[in-house]
Amino acid sequence: LNVEQYPHIYPHCWRTGDELVFRLVDEWFINMDWREEIMGVTDAIRWLPESIQGGEREREWLTNMRDWMISKKRYWGLALPIWVDEDESVPWTDPAKFEVIGSLAELKQRALDGGAGWDEFEGHTPHKPWIDKVKIRSPKTGNLMTRVQDVGNPWLDAGIVPFSTLGFNTHPDLWQKWFPADLVTECFPGQFRNWFYSLLSMATMMGSDKSDPEEKKPFKTLLGHRLVMNEAGKPMHKSDGTAIWFEEAAEQIGVDTMRWMYLQQNPASDLRFGTRHPDQPVTLQTPNGPTDRTIDGVPTNLVTSTPADETRRMVLIPLWNSYAFFVNYARLDEFDPTAPLVPVASRPEIDRWILSNLQALTTGMRAALDDYNTPEACRLAAAFIDDLSNWYIRRNRRRFWRSKDASDTDKLAAYQTLYEVLVTVTKLLAPMMPFLSERMYQNLVRSPETGVRGQESEGKRQIDAAVLTFNPQPLTLNLPESVHLCDYPDADAALLDTDLNARMATAQVVVALGHKLRDMADQRVRQPLAELRVSSSDPAARDAIERLADVVREELNVKQLTVVESLADIVKYTYKANLKTLGPKYGKLLNVLREKLPTVDGKLLAPLRAGESVTITLDGHEITLAPDDVQVGTEQAPGWVSGDDRGIQLALSTSLTPSLLREGMARDFIRQIQQLRKDADLEIENRIRVSYSTTEPEVLTMFTEWCHLIQGETLADSLTSSNAPPEDAKPVNIGDCKVSVWIEKV
Repeated sequence: LNVEQYPHIYPHCWRTGDELVFRLVDEWFINMDWREEIMGVTDAIRWLPESIQGGEREREWLTNMRDWMISKKRYWGLALPIWVDEDESVPWTDPAKFEVIGSLAELKQRALDGGAGWDEFEGHTPHKPWIDKVKIRSPKTGNLMTRVQDVGNPWLDAGIVPFSTLGFNTHPDLWQKWFPADLVTECFPGQFRNWFYSLLSMATMMGSDKSDPEEKKPFKTLLGHRLVMNEAGKPMHKSDGTAIWFEEAAEQIGVDTMRWMYLQQNPASDLRFGTRHPDQPVTLQTPNGPTDRTIDGVPTNLVTSTPADETRRMVLIPLWNSYAFFVNYARLDEFDPTAPLVPVASRPEIDRWILSNLQALTTGMRAALDDYNTPEACRLAAAFIDDLSNWYIRRNRRRFWRSKDASDTDKLAAYQTLYEVLVTVTKLLAPMMPFLSERMYQNLVRSPETGVRGQESEGKRQIDAAVLTFNPQPLTLNLPESVHLCDYPDADAALLDTDLNARMATAQVVVALGHKLRDMADQRVRQPLAELRVSSSDPAARDAIERLADVVREELNVKQLTVVESLADIVKYTYKANLKTLGPKYGKLLNVLREKLPTVDGKLLAPLRAGESVTITLDGHEITLAPDDVQVGTEQAPGWVSGDDRGIQLALSTSLTPSLLREGMARDFIRQIQQLRKDADLEIENRIRVSYSTTEPEVLTMFTEWCHLIQGETLADSLTSSNAPPEDAKPVNIGDCKVSVWIEKV
């Protein structure tokens, strides 16, 4: 006798790991030979995001599905309203064997008319064990009938929600008012054959008396989304300790940060949320005190999230810092938001630009949210916050730094502009950042935040440590008590200037490219450069650059900006055929392209550098070249670095004179003083005395030439040389020279 073991593959429970064994049982089904009607309703619905083709997926399921199994062998669940004849001699093939009860009223009537058990059931929900007390009398056989032991598939009763929750039977007028729902949102990977399918089937059957699918659909739009995974893209499970509990995420990541992460995520892709570290316990600092366990008693552990860090770095911190900048200076200058407004037309161009940009943001965010496109709304908001922080505020600091003067309408205009922007932004972001928006709103327009510090002040979530009390008294502006009670903003068409927005956008392209060229040449921004030359074939771009030349010069720290027809005297572009992409298109002409493309007039090929295709003629053949068909190279004159972006070409002089070097040294010195002020925890209005010690001739010359700039930028009453530096003097490098420097508060 030979005994062998044959391994078999068994399914396992994904939660417990227990082995599972399939068994054959009787189940209840709904005949789905009316699926074509459901397909018609499916086609009447908008499925988002469009990239996942939700309607097509649902149609595919409906096309290939079999009859709908609606029963479950469980105890808990909505009891199936099916009663069967107790007489086992009645065959299941006999229609008299079972009956489906259509309502509680019908069940009561049948139970009282020869049945039993209604008194025991009355007052309970239609669940086990109470519903099973009820027996009815078969009108066909006269026998008692007992409810089947099965409960309904949970998706069966989930699908009836559009009718049951709105009182289809009891309040038909209310139901008619709200049906169908505007939006349904749910994780889509499995719901095309579960909830979505159930909703569609139920609505189609309930509307069987209607011919128009538009009247049957249970919802107008469906927004599906994929899964939330850990940062490595893997599922999170309680069993292995990787599931992130809400308390852990809320306290360590921040609830507004979490909300933004969800809203900015492309719903067609998994959200890689973060990582829980089961071997690193932490104590959470909650509003109710410290705790080391969740509400469910699970020990709390460290949670990290790179996407959350990026959200704070790119969105929350710049927004909070912009708000803090305004509050700190507004408090010092006792800015009054109720003061008469400086007419917008009389304000500087940069004020009009940020207000115009705000109207474009409002229009864009309204349109995106109306279209359920939260990633686009987040993208627009993040871009605006970047413009506000890194362009408007940075370029206007000196307007806020100036001493308070009642006749200074330019400074008042700056305050009023930034105030209007911040208040409007809190309203725009309220659905996305409800807590941060509310905090800003309360301090800006309602009442003071006594001793309020940064929005999230623990560890790496620290945003700002400055006290941000703004209003000495609550404002009497008759505004809503909460930002969440405000109307969502509407754009003011009178403030929208699309030409100004386009001009500033062009200037920003030039500045971004200029910074890239500085990096290529290893020239820090604090080092002034002699000249920037700009060329573009677009008249609108040239006009924008000429009108905003001062802005570009200041941003790039260049002494001269020249708009020229061509950079041919500085930059030479070379064009070579990319044989890898051109081979499949023009196989027999490859030799012609290789030899003659470099000789083609560069003006004909220039659009390639802007990402556009061109059509040329070589040896009598018309050839269309895409940007990736041609390898573009540059050769530039000594002392220059060049580049191009979106049809704009720049050439930046990198030659440094002694005078330029000394000015760069002065700006380096200013940065060192500002760092000393920060290290000394000085208030922004505190004045100081600056002393230095050095024997470097170039540095001494620099101090002579640039002392007024240094004192003005650092709020220094004096700038003096000393041969006896104190022990706490800070040694710093200014260019290639060494200097000892120290400051004293006045």
